[in-house]
Amino acid sequence: MIQLSISFLLFGIAFLVIILLSLMLYLFVQRQRESRFEKVRDRYLQNYSQLWYDYLFNQELFSIVLVPRNRAQVEGVEMIFSSYLKNITNANVQQAIQQFANQYLKKFYEKDLSNKRWSIRMNALYHIADLQMDELLPACQELEKRNISAEEHFQLLKIYSYFHVDLFDVFNCL
Repeated sequence: MIQLSISFLLFGIAFLVIILLSLMLYLFVQRQRESRFEKVRDRYLQNYSQLWYDYLFNQELFSIVLVPRNRAQVEGVEMIFSSYLKNITNANVQQAIQQFANQYLKKFYEKDLSNKRWSIRMNALYHIADLQMDELLPACQELEKRNISAEEHFQLLKIYSYFHVDLFDVFNCL
């Protein structure tokens, strides 16, 4: 029969409780961060959805308050743009979205393309294709030089087919 001292068992239980409390604290902090992110995004959507509609459809003047200043606001802009692009086919709206994305969202996606995490790079590639951000072609070509996955390769082909047919032909022949 195995003999364990009571002090050893109490130490083990205390150690496991500390680990459990640490995990609970970590989850609580992460949930609070996520909640703040969602509140900022939702506040942006609530405050500026009408301004976006007026700018894109009623040709109102562009307001600098529409420019996102953080990642949560960028996600809000992405939600607005993807909704319009999927539900409405209007060349003027698509051009205005592309111009805005090229000018104000470029730095966010350029940073994401150089991220080590595959999921962040893939999301950036999806948004580049959806928003038709042709000014990020050089960054996409730099990404191509790295060791990339088959999914990233496919998404790059899709982007090249939109913007640069000769690059698509060269890339496809390799």
